This record gives sequence, structure tokens and C-alpha cells, in this order.
Amino acid sequence: MMKRPVPLLPPFILLLLSYVYFAWCASAGAAATMQCPHPGQTPSTQFQLVRFDGAETGARCIDGTGAGFYYHCGSGSDADKWIIWLVGGGYCIASSPRPDIQDCRVRVGTAQGSSAHWANTTNQAGVPLISNNQTLNPDFYAWSKIVIPYCSGDLYSGTNNQSVSGMYQNGHNIIAATFATLKNAGFLPRIKELILSGGSAGGFGAHINIDYVRRVVPSSAPVSVLPNAGWFINVEPYPGSGKTPVAEVALLLYKSSLSYANVECVKDNVATPWLCLTGNVSYPYWGKTVRTFIAENIYDINQIFGQDGVPAGKITAKECPYVRNFGATMISTLDDVIKSPQAGIYAPACFLHGVDTAERVPGVGGYSLQTMFNDWYFSRPNTAFPTYKAVDPCWSPQGKLSCNPTCHSQ
Repeated sequence: MMKRPVPLLPPFILLLLSYVYFAWCASAGAAATMQCPHPGQTPSTQFQLVRFDGAETGARCIDGTGAGFYYHCGSGSDADKWIIWLVGGGYCIASSPRPDIQDCRVRVGTAQGSSAHWANTTNQAGVPLISNNQTLNPDFYAWSKIVIPYCSGDLYSGTNNQSVSGMYQNGHNIIAATFATLKNAGFLPRIKELILSGGSAGGFGAHINIDYVRRVVPSSAPVSVLPNAGWFINVEPYPGSGKTPVAEVALLLYKSSLSYANVECVKDNVATPWLCLTGNVSYPYWGKTVRTFIAENIYDINQIFGQDGVPAGKITAKECPYVRNFGATMISTLDDVIKSPQAGIYAPACFLHGVDTAERVPGVGGYSLQTMFNDWYFSRPNTAFPTYKAVDPCWSPQGKLSCNPTCHSQ
């Protein structure tokens, strides 16, 4: 007599069980410790490394070494306010099935795939939002800060505790272990405010994980997210480029690394749960409970040239219609954010990847990202953009590409 096949659980149930398991595993295995002030801390620059036991927490780099994070303790009344910055650096797939998608083997032995050569301290001076310098970062310099190095290659999404061809992609587990460490050290219950941010792959990871962060942080604490250059859109690649569309990349990554994605989004998209890795699909879910500010260039060159395969170099009349359509699609996918009364946005019409958070160009309407974000965060009046929707005024669907004269890509 034939045995009846065991029915498969819906993706959202599997995702929820995975979240519960790894939350418990990270909490149980997070032997890493923190203390404030940490040994050797200086007021202006010093960040201290905390390293995880990869086997116990499931928080590994690609080569299996334990991942971790750097932290700096805040001061005064801002000590219990936290900024977490996710470092960027593209993506890879273990044993990549496509020639245009980086195989994670190339990262093994580098800081993007192994923690073996991480320094015990760092100053993180190049990221203004997490600077401890009052002049460079007047509103947030005294906050406590965490920097998570990127060594999983999975857009901070992976939960697969099994290796694939000897490689691990545990990005979500790394974030879970970070919060477990905060909890074990007694900091998590005291959090008063938290901002999750990151650049490029780190921006992608910020919006992928923000609903998880909202759940684990005390409900009394406001949680905000600032993805910078992490809003990747699904357009058909440039004809003849051989590039893989974003939706297919998401599918491959979701299956290989068992990616974490917004639980409610996955529940509503049972047939295509991997699309919940993209910002425009998942935003309607996390945007309801999290204060959101999106920073994204209308003509993101990492996407146009790298992801979508437009020939690098000067845009000619041949490529112009494709690029123009890319910009229009970018704006249309941001429509829910633009219409939200709570959200903020900063979208220069520039050929750039990443928006500088310092008080420098490019500017939109005379405002830098730093000024616009800080005004939005603290509800300060902004005469040029009273609703904090700084979509470049010079942009129009049929107008000049990269019309902003302050773009340093001109």
C-alpha cells in the first residue's frame, strides 16, 4: 500500500518556524558580551568588535567563521538610543547557477566572506550617520552605535544552517544574534529609540529585516529605517546583456540561503514569497509599523550598469530610452512611500549609487540628505519639502537625464 505524501507547509509557516527557531538559537548561543564603556573606548572614534560562536548561534560568515559586530557606547541622555548600520558590498549565491551572478567562493578568504582577519577595533570614520564627531553628526553623535560587517553575501537575509558546497549564508541569523547579544547584556530592554540603516546591500538588508527588528525591540521604543541605495527594482535587463532580473535573483537567493522575508508579506504571497525581498513589494507591510525614510538615486548606476547590463560609459541615444524608463519605473515603485504621510524620501536625479549622508552635494532643492533626514526624524519644519518628500524637482519622465547640476557624476 502506497504511503500518502506528507503535505508541504505554506511558505509563511516555514518562515515563521524558522524565525522562532533561530531567535531561540541565537539567544541560547549568544555567548558574546558587551559592556559600556567598552575597554579602550575613546570619546570620538573607537568601535569594539564582538564575535559570535558561529556554530552555536548560526551566525556565520561564508567560510563558517563566526560573524559579529562593532559597537560604540553612547553618552548622556542618548546612551539608550541606538543606530545600527549594515555594511554593503553586493551579493553572491553559493554555487551560483548563473554566470552573471557572483559565486560566493570568490569571497572566501576576504573580509566579505570571513571574519578571520577582522581587526578588534575600528573607527568607522567614513560613515557620517554613525560618526561620533559632533561637528559631522550633530544630531546623533552621542547615540550608541553598532556596525555589522557584511560577510554573508546574502543581503542579510539567510537562515540556512546547512552549508551549500561548504559555504554559509546566514545574514538574518547575524542580525538575530546581534539583538540576542544586546538582550543578554541588558541593553535591549532599555532601548528608547532605534534607527536601522545601511548602504547598498546593507540598505537592502535594512528593509528586509526591519519587521523582525520592530518585533524584538520594546514596543515603547520608536523604530525607524533608512535604506540607502537598497531599493532595487525589477525591470527587464538591457536587451542582449544576459543579465538576470532582480526577481529571479531573489528567487535563487531565497531558495539557496532560505532567506528571511517579511512574515506578513510572505503570508499574502504564497506563490512568490521571494518577491517580498524587494522593497516595493514588502513596504506596504513594514511601512505600517515602522517610520521609513528612503534614500535612492533615480538613476542608480549599480542597477543600471551592473544589475541590468546597460553598457558602461556614456549614455548614447541607443541606451537613452531604456535608462529613461528605468528612472520612471524607479519613481513609480516609490509611489507608496511618496503617498505615505509618515514616510520621507530623498531621491536625487543623479547617475550615482548611494547618497552621501554628509552635509555635501548632491543636493535636492538645496538640501543634503543629512539635513532632510534629520528634519524628518525630529519633525523640524522644512520650507522646501514640508512633507519631507524630496524627489528631485528637476526630474520629469521626458526631461534631461541626471538633471541635477550638483551631481558629481555629471
